[in-house]
Amino acid sequence: MKSFTLSVLAADHPLYIGECLSLVVPTAWGRYGVLAHHSNTIAAVVPGLLEFTVPNGSRHTAIVSKGMIKIENNEVLILVDSEDSTGEP
Repeated sequence: MKSFTLSVLAADHPLYIGECLSLVVPTAWGRYGVLAHHSNTIAAVVPGLLEFTVPNGSRHTAIVSKGMIKIENNEVLILVDSEDSTGEP
């Protein structure tokens, strides 16, 4: 599976910066899935569960507050006010 660069940044610290295989983010449209080479998009993030899988197969989850997601040129940037890492699902 191909990867993309993911940066998840809370207001006071980075949650994750690195390669990612898949991502599911809570948006106003519902749970939004992202894979490598997704079309360019900007969307609002709503409070909820963020889930992503890294290249070694490890799955990560975090509860995030409102924010935004930008997908451009196989790079994903998520900015949120706060997050609470829940560890492995």
